[in-house]
Amino acid sequence: RRQRDDAHHHEGLLMPIAIDTSRPFDYVLKCDRTAERPTVFQLARMSVADRAPLQDGLVVVDNAAKTSRVNSGTTELQTLRLGLLGWSDFYDAEGRPVPFETNAGMRTRGGRAMVTDACLDRLSNEHQKELAEAIIEGNVLTADDRKNS
Repeated sequence: RRQRDDAHHHEGLLMPIAIDTSRPFDYVLKCDRTAERPTVFQLARMSVADRAPLQDGLVVVDNAAKTSRVNSGTTELQTLRLGLLGWSDFYDAEGRPVPFETNAGMRTRGGRAMVTDACLDRLSNEHQKELAEAIIEGNVLTADDRKNS
């Protein structure tokens, strides 16, 4: 283990560690972290091929009209479609489990069916935004990720 630690540090600098985009991760919403049994969302780490079109579509420039607009809603929706893989312990107001459903007609570049918009509609706007941000940030290794590598 000592040799591995030394390989990640050089003269006090943290060295890069490869990210495995095929490995999903669990995420608990900030508002639910103290709950006895929180809802756990399974999220994907996005590949560069998935991220690039999202970034390209974020700002749309109309040269003829000399205007531009930010498509943050579209980017957030696509991020959720690409990155939300499932959930557990998610219930409706009557205490019934909310099933996670995918749309076989909408697939990622890797061929995985994407979450349905009906499922995304079950999440508040605030929670959609937090999950989209967590998906994007999932490509940043945490201290725990570094310890486990």
